[in-house]
Amino acid sequence: MDRQQHKAKSMGLKRAMLQHPEARKFIPVDNEGNPVWDESINSRYVVKVAKLKKGSGLEELETW
Repeated sequence: MDRQQHKAKSMGLKRAMLQHPEARKFIPVDNEGNPVWDESINSRYVVKVAKLKKGSGLEELETW
């Protein structure tokens, strides 16, 4: 499930970045202009980052 969430969020980020002309040089797109997802490259570093509350440092904030 984390990989699916990572892919969905990453594709959304790539689409947003493609709004800027400079980013179009670095993000590969298909014939329709959609970002290309290459499983061997884009899924290599799946890391889940969680914000912690400052009080105890152990409780996660619900930001997703």
